[in-house]
Amino acid sequence: ISSGRLVPDDVVSSVLKERLADRDCAARGVLLDGFPRTRAQAESLSAVGVEISAVLHLQVADDVVIDRIAGRRIDPLSGKIYHVKDNPPPAEVAGRVIQREDDTPEKIRTRLVTYHEERDAIIGFYGHKVKSIFVGGGSAEALPADVRPALVFDEIRKALEGDTYWGSVLRSEVVAKAFECGTYSTTLVSLAQYFQHARFRLVQKGCLA
Repeated sequence: ISSGRLVPDDVVSSVLKERLADRDCAARGVLLDGFPRTRAQAESLSAVGVEISAVLHLQVADDVVIDRIAGRRIDPLSGKIYHVKDNPPPAEVAGRVIQREDDTPEKIRTRLVTYHEERDAIIGFYGHKVKSIFVGGGSAEALPADVRPALVFDEIRKALEGDTYWGSVLRSEVVAKAFECGTYSTTLVSLAQYFQHARFRLVQKGCLA
């Protein structure tokens, strides 16, 4: 570390394995964000005995990635992150926000080339454990580029929970809402959410105008 070089993959994997053995991780599970980034790291995790149950692959179209990252702005005083289109900074902050040096479209495209190479290798390594959610790109199965985060989270839950997904959604709504407003209104809310999602899928597939 003191020499400025990266920590070897086997060291990172060993430290990670120790942390994952702690009680909180064993009881609640863990989401590894951004690791492994390469097939070598994935192989290193496997070598030390870390078992991965599922791999979430958020496949976002390159043009959407470039638009989101290139539009990112940071307030150097508060550290808060804004976006020039989706979440513009307020007037009192706009004059001081900055853009990271590597957030230009040209540098993002370079990073994407490396990302795609490493991504394909990791997907090949984990095989059937990979659960893909598509955003943008025009695919019939893809969510729209401007999709709300809540709907992406909804798709992730479906990918992980499979056939039990809607049962868990209805149960969670009943538990949370019955206390607040009674079982009758809870049922209406749950059904409305179910049919709203179903209608979105039908519209997306061209079944409804």
